[in-house]
Amino acid sequence: MKKLSVLLATLASLIIFGGHLASANDTDSKFDVEVEKNEHQRDQSVSWYDLKMNPNESTTLKLKLTNRDSTASTFDLVASQAVTGTGMTMTASDPIAKVQNAVIPSLRLGSQTLTMDAPSVTINPGETKEVTAHVQMPDRQLPGSWLGGFYVQKRVASRASNGYTNQFSYLAYVQLSNTDAVTKADLSLHKVSYTEQGQSGKVNIALQNDKQGYVANATSSVAVRQKGQSNNEVVYNQSKQSIANGSIFTYQVPTKKLSAGKTYVADITIHDVKNNLTWHWSKEFKTSALLPVTGWVNNSPLTRNYHWLWWLLLIPLWIWWFLIWRKNRKMVDIIEIVSGARYERRVSYKVYKQMLKDGIVVILKDK
Repeated sequence: MKKLSVLLATLASLIIFGGHLASANDTDSKFDVEVEKNEHQRDQSVSWYDLKMNPNESTTLKLKLTNRDSTASTFDLVASQAVTGTGMTMTASDPIAKVQNAVIPSLRLGSQTLTMDAPSVTINPGETKEVTAHVQMPDRQLPGSWLGGFYVQKRVASRASNGYTNQFSYLAYVQLSNTDAVTKADLSLHKVSYTEQGQSGKVNIALQNDKQGYVANATSSVAVRQKGQSNNEVVYNQSKQSIANGSIFTYQVPTKKLSAGKTYVADITIHDVKNNLTWHWSKEFKTSALLPVTGWVNNSPLTRNYHWLWWLLLIPLWIWWFLIWRKNRKMVDIIEIVSGARYERRVSYKVYKQMLKDGIVVILKDK
């Protein structure tokens, strides 16, 4: 078995899947991870778990963690499922239960698909410990593959003096399949919208991968122009992007501020480099005519930092409600005339108004 440092292992996942190591500075992680190959491993050349298993079959996955730090370190362990972020990059760091709404229904297999023996492990200096996860295949055939991860993050003990905190993590992807057949992704566009933040904006492109296959290396191009115009106001090109299996996500494209109350056209092209697949859409979207108002509400220091201003604006409403409430609770003396007879009694002001509305002969008694 090949022993990999955290940086090298994560670099491998970056090349294959577009994953990344989160760190404030490029310094030593001070821990190593050794991936133990599994009997169901399909591709022996990769440093992650590519498992071919039958429905309802189970297996155990093992990693060896070595702490090279001078003090004991605690590592958080997460069984995750791959999703796609707003920058159209695949990630697998959140618990499976947390991201079920971010994948198509056929891939919502539940948290039992991949589980950890423990949520964390503490390792003494120079010590190596084995951590395990368990795979439970669903009792039905997968029409593609499920992609998740064995995610390890070193817990931060203290904040650095410069205000930044180094965080190191390791991700061993876990791909589960029933067959050797490769399922390719197939993207569909749901909606395009626009939001404004400060002196810039974002075009929000709601996409869905309809298949149980991923895109490992994608390029994208987004051009935005006002409807009826030929010149593009925004052109945004990106490469080395990735899309998770069956992922439901919003790709956010940064733009300049767009004009309020206008119709724009977004030309969107996404290309799967490995499988030579291209998706293209031309979609209209409208910017709100209230952008000057909503933009001020979202960005003004008054509304962003001074919540007391909103409470102050509500004071007239509170006063009005209090006066109505007090009036309805007020007791009044009335003279009620029934069949020529006069009856004196005390009722609430609300009851008195209702009696008048019902046509009952009643006189408000002078004090």
